[in-house]
Amino acid sequence: AALDPKGARLALSYDPEVSGKWLARVLDGVRATLARDGAADPIALEVRALEQVRLRCHAAAERWLGGAVPDAMCTAYRAELAALASACADFAAEAGRELPGGGTAPERVAETTPERAQPVRA
Repeated sequence: AALDPKGARLALSYDPEVSGKWLARVLDGVRATLARDGAADPIALEVRALEQVRLRCHAAAERWLGGAVPDAMCTAYRAELAALASACADFAAEAGRELPGGGTAPERVAETTPERAQPVRA
């Protein structure tokens, strides 16, 4: 199951209050979906929910770092977004490892520097 219910989005922000509110809402939705899919044990359910969040944040960071961008300002902006998504993935991985039967070492997002995404040359 992906992050469900349909259309669930996790708003990433440098403001911890904003991110905290969205994370709680998204995790509630993911837990409900996983429970409907048959996950009954609360600890296993939490581990699986955090893994779904980790995978989605990791994928978002990779997308922000990929592809050509039009200029240096966009490159830096995308690198910052990728760093924020990577922090989300790291948080979910660490939280999952804290639980009994929790996850393993997460796949790391490649270096999130502006140099990774190259500007488009005209």
